[in-house]
Amino acid sequence: MRYFLAINLTKEIKFYLEDLILELEKNNQIHDIKWTEPKNLHLTMGFIENISESTSQELLQKFENEFEFTEFTLRLDEIGIFPNSQAPKTIVIALQDTEKKLSPLRNIINQTFEKFNIPTDNRKFSPHITLGRIKWGRGHMHLDTPIQKMEFQVKSIDFMQSELTPTGPIYTKLKSLN
Repeated sequence: MRYFLAINLTKEIKFYLEDLILELEKNNQIHDIKWTEPKNLHLTMGFIENISESTSQELLQKFENEFEFTEFTLRLDEIGIFPNSQAPKTIVIALQDTEKKLSPLRNIINQTFEKFNIPTDNRKFSPHITLGRIKWGRGHMHLDTPIQKMEFQVKSIDFMQSELTPTGPIYTKLKSLN
């Protein structure tokens, strides 16, 4: 089974991003892009490819026992492309972490993963929300839509289950860690 730790978004942010995705979709029709469904928008803090349900319960218990969480604020920043504009694969909206809370949280998550022999992503952490994945496209991407630099409160980190289906992923929140 696949699991991940996520910061889920407020309804207000999801509604705003849904409108933003519709605008981007309208402006980029020459590209084949799989847009993220608004209900699935989130910030991934750690991903677990394939572990048993019993291991997931042990991992969750470890997080519940050792995780100290305090609320903080994030802000939508700007639209970007991963990995770069010459080989675009993913359209994202970057997040600004002015309180510097995300990197320490990410470190705790990675340290816990290592205790369970779960591979960690060692790339530099760039907090973002995936808006769409580019399947095919040539020519210039039109991503110059102005962004409202909206802020939102992070009240928990959620332990999520991810089930892949032919119609797209189904995410289920198993537990909020707060």
